[in-house]
Amino acid sequence: MENIYAIRNKNQHIYILSGTESGGHIISWDDKIAVIANLYYFDQLEDNIRFIEGLDESPIRVILISSNPDILGYLESYKTAKGKKNWVIVSKNNRGRDISALLVAGRMWIENSTYICFVHDKKALDGKLERETALWRKNLWMNMVGSKNYVQSVMKIFVEHPEIGILAPPEPAGKYINAWYHDAWDNGNYGNVCVLAKELGINVPITDEYPPATVGTAFWCRTDALKDVLKKQWKYEDFDEEPLAGDGTISHAIERIWAYAAQNAGYEMGTGMHTDYARECYIVIQSLMRTTYQYLSRMGMGNFQLLELMIKRVDCIREICASYEKVYLYGAGKVGHICLYVMENLGYRPEAFIETIKNDDYCHGIPIIGLEDMTDRSACILISVGASKQRILERNLREQNLLNYAKIPV
Repeated sequence: MENIYAIRNKNQHIYILSGTESGGHIISWDDKIAVIANLYYFDQLEDNIRFIEGLDESPIRVILISSNPDILGYLESYKTAKGKKNWVIVSKNNRGRDISALLVAGRMWIENSTYICFVHDKKALDGKLERETALWRKNLWMNMVGSKNYVQSVMKIFVEHPEIGILAPPEPAGKYINAWYHDAWDNGNYGNVCVLAKELGINVPITDEYPPATVGTAFWCRTDALKDVLKKQWKYEDFDEEPLAGDGTISHAIERIWAYAAQNAGYEMGTGMHTDYARECYIVIQSLMRTTYQYLSRMGMGNFQLLELMIKRVDCIREICASYEKVYLYGAGKVGHICLYVMENLGYRPEAFIETIKNDDYCHGIPIIGLEDMTDRSACILISVGASKQRILERNLREQNLLNYAKIPV
């Protein structure tokens, strides 16, 4: 069995959908669809209601959940004034935030629906993140409930692709938001997800080789895809008390479990994206890629092949430095300088550079010794030259009976 994120990519379950074109699935009450939204931040309410009102002509139940008394009062008045007969306003305990909104306050509507969509508002934790968090909010809302036509297009995917159990928004992108690309499994999240999966009877490949397929708890799904999560009778007390830690809690494990639950129920996952968001996201990603290549080039890595090589070198040096008290670098040229840079950034320092024929006393403050002066056979010698010279230096070491050596990846 493959990891569900890998399956999504292999089967190209990436759907870019129009918010204006018709031709989607014509929704009826028989489809038993519910859109569930957790609303907490009053300053975002107007924008979020605008998305929700785009569904007014659709036979969809709209469940609006909040722990904010100001929002609850506003929604009740708005519902009455506008005659929103398909709106249900639900008060909740703030413990568990958006996750408990879905699994506790919204549970009965999940159980009485065939399809659900869940969305929620989102606030930047730091002022410098506001622009990117605003794009993430758009990611959650536009890519889930962008318009009536957009939702019909989403439903067409479920009708035409019975293998799709959950449709999530795309991975967010930005200078600071890197959860999908770097650290989504950090802070205990990977172990917590594995523990939760075992508790829920979810037995599918969960590996940190791939990022979690869902982060953020916004998605469309067949409710059958959530059956393993819902077999637990969740209570507010199952969630951490406020103030909630920024990572590593049961809530953060649950937001990463959805796609694995769907796979355990026999489904695959897809990614849905509004055309307007796709345009904006494309521009952001191109800008980030351009900046990334510029920085890589400054560090002598003009492409990702060279970046992958650097990662291999870092892993090699980390393992050697952790295994030996003393490390020597054989070669004080360009590759040797890179190895020194990596060692120092990992918190280590070589005993010396080795040169076959010594030409200088120091290189970047590190002593240089000649090969004939190398007598420490308990240390590891790292051959730090390019591919064309490694064999020569390896032969030199063998001739000196210096056999405790390793070669930097090239």
